[in-house]
Amino acid sequence: MNYLLVRHKVDDFPSWKEVFDSHSAARREVGLSVEKILRNTDNPSEVILLFSAVSLQKAREFVNR
Repeated sequence: MNYLLVRHKVDDFPSWKEVFDSHSAARREVGLSVEKILRNTDNPSEVILLFSAVSLQKAREFVNR
């Protein structure tokens, strides 16, 4: 299994999470599955995402859209 780790800064976590959740079908379409969503305890605006990926190439293409 391949994994993709993303560090992301957000202004408003609840609003960001709502938008993130609305893109679940697009992630599923390219073979990305959310394994973990973590927030930095020292900086709650930093979100760390771990995805499992069927194809790293498709994952990279999705992230770079």
